[in-house]
Amino acid sequence: MERRVNCIVLRPEVCEFEHIDSIYPMESEMLRENLIELLEKNLIYFEPENYLPKYIKGIRDIYLHSSFLKSLPYSEYTLSYLLNIIIETLKKNVRFRTLDCLKVIKILIKKRPDDVEIDNETVNKLFFLYKRYIFHNNIEVQWSVSVFIKSRCLDEYNIKWLIYNYRKSEHIVNRLLLYPHKHPLITKWAEKIYKNKELNKRKSEVIALLIDNEIPNFVEEKCNDSIIWAIYYSKATGETKKKLLKKNYSLDSLPSILEVCQRLGYASTVKFILKKLRVRNGQKQK
Repeated sequence: MERRVNCIVLRPEVCEFEHIDSIYPMESEMLRENLIELLEKNLIYFEPENYLPKYIKGIRDIYLHSSFLKSLPYSEYTLSYLLNIIIETLKKNVRFRTLDCLKVIKILIKKRPDDVEIDNETVNKLFFLYKRYIFHNNIEVQWSVSVFIKSRCLDEYNIKWLIYNYRKSEHIVNRLLLYPHKHPLITKWAEKIYKNKELNKRKSEVIALLIDNEIPNFVEEKCNDSIIWAIYYSKATGETKKKLLKKNYSLDSLPSILEVCQRLGYASTVKFILKKLRVRNGQKQK
């Protein structure tokens, strides 16, 4: 049985370092270097801060070794280190394979465990690239950077940038409508959007940003599909959602409310509606 390491054929006994000199006297030094490189590259998986800078020194290394980098597990160090290389390259106005490098970052971010936060400094680096490329003429580039700030909490300056530029890109609209937490700037933006009758195709998501414990009085939709889905999309607590669904259901919106209750596991809300309908039927029979 033979194994190959960097195109050098190794018999099993060659893996014992003390035999290398006697079996391959002319190649032993090169063989050792190849094996050391192989082992160090594997250690990048465990200790990126100790080994990554040795093999990924510049932008060219990122796209030449993109497959290897995509295979790495998520780590804050790896993400920040690669971002620094890309940003420094941009500042120097050096051309590079944009999509290849951005895809490495995208895949690394997608591997981040849900319980691991990205620190503010790294988020700002991601937003720097987002602003740079979200209007790129390559749609793949746009989709790659859209992942960069998905479900990220942003500082006030960056949120203001999204609000200022929302008419220029559907991706920016998505980041505002799907922002992970309530934010006063986004709530104010959503109120303006609603009152100006903008984004009508996404009315439920706009109204969702306006819901706290109650639905604002200026919201005209009552007991229809739009309001049911707005309650679903809102950042309200589970108890508040149940309360609002009970107050805003109608027979016309019944298919929507049943789907929402199934998604959220609100059996009690379905039972509440069932009880109300039985009472009404009883009154009619009388």
